[in-house]
Amino acid sequence: MQFDTVNLYDWLESGDIALTGITGTIPEEYSNSHIPTQIPTTLGNIDKKLAQAAIDVLTSGSLTPLIKEELKTKIQAQRLKSGKEELTVFFEEEKKCELRDDEKERMQKRKEANRLAAIRFRRKRKSQELQQVEECTELERKNTKLLKKIVDLEEEKQQLLDMISSIRSPP
Repeated sequence: MQFDTVNLYDWLESGDIALTGITGTIPEEYSNSHIPTQIPTTLGNIDKKLAQAAIDVLTSGSLTPLIKEELKTKIQAQRLKSGKEELTVFFEEEKKCELRDDEKERMQKRKEANRLAAIRFRRKRKSQELQQVEECTELERKNTKLLKKIVDLEEEKQQLLDMISSIRSPP
């Protein structure tokens, strides 16, 4: 079966399908348009997947489901045209297995060990931070002390230079 791209609204308004029953709501942005207020539930000879995509378009307001279905149909048509067999894709649901008691216990131990390691790490980081703050404070104190010493030494130097100049100069 070959599908051509058709205007969805024209397709829905044509007499090829029966519009019966409301199975969803029309998004607000389409409420004033010529889209039928009922969503098709019986579609005669139309491909069910394409019909479901059309319904999804009307309920979601997005053309993505219809575009995806069109692409799937084109790919299948090209495969059949080139002599390849029809591609069937199905996904198995992941089997959710219940953990055994020893696995649960191991997981709990890992969580507890991780929690304790995180606590130790935070304490260590806090301790290092406090140590760095103390070291910074000590270095600032030493720097202030050294700057004061520089000022005192420069004053002393100036006094000595003044004394030397007074000795050298005659009265």
